[in-house]
Amino acid sequence: YDKKAIVEYSRILNTSYGTMHFPWCWVADPDVQGNMLLMAPSYIFMYTFLSNLDNNVDSQKWFPPAGVKRATARVVKKPYFEIGSVVLNDWQNDNTARVNPIMKLKQYGYVIYGQYTCLPAIDMFTHSALESLNVRLIANVVKKKIFDVCLNLAFEPNTSVLWLKFFAQMDEFLRYMQYNEGVYAYKIVMDESTVTTDDINHLRCPGKVYIAPTRTAEFFDIDFIITEAGALFNN
Repeated sequence: YDKKAIVEYSRILNTSYGTMHFPWCWVADPDVQGNMLLMAPSYIFMYTFLSNLDNNVDSQKWFPPAGVKRATARVVKKPYFEIGSVVLNDWQNDNTARVNPIMKLKQYGYVIYGQYTCLPAIDMFTHSALESLNVRLIANVVKKKIFDVCLNLAFEPNTSVLWLKFFAQMDEFLRYMQYNEGVYAYKIVMDESTVTTDDINHLRCPGKVYIAPTRTAEFFDIDFIITEAGALFNN
């Protein structure tokens, strides 16, 4: 095992459509009692992701499969090796490392503790929101909805009525996402500013959908202060 080689491999992938988890883990053999199988991290991720869906609610589509609430890897009996605080700190402090550890967290057992995609930061000052898996999931959900709406509106007359239908359907969906913590804000544009006469003559109907995806809290910085006895606090 070479932690530097693992990080370098994650950089080579260079895509927001993939994730990298580590290490391989031992899981129970469903066919032979007492036997264990060594499984790839990708299996652990998908099994954990699917088994931790709560009632398969829509909002889970854009919540990141990471942490003790949504990514407790109950299937894992033991990892190929334990990831300790030293390795974890190395990965978290490396702005271009994109490895999500499968590690033990005290009473919670083994947990997928990271939601990086394989899109590396250019440097410590230049980042993309798509470095986070939840943002990639949000983008995928919105892109799919745009495709579905356009598919249902195809071959309709290219008039303001069509533009309003597109706006209404996307607005309803994005308002739902906003209520369920998928986006902070959004904007939909399909009108004379996007659809020109030339577009109409060439059977096109351009539009724009802007979103500000919800970001996750991954690091907490809490000040804990002990005061003298008898101190008063103003709320």
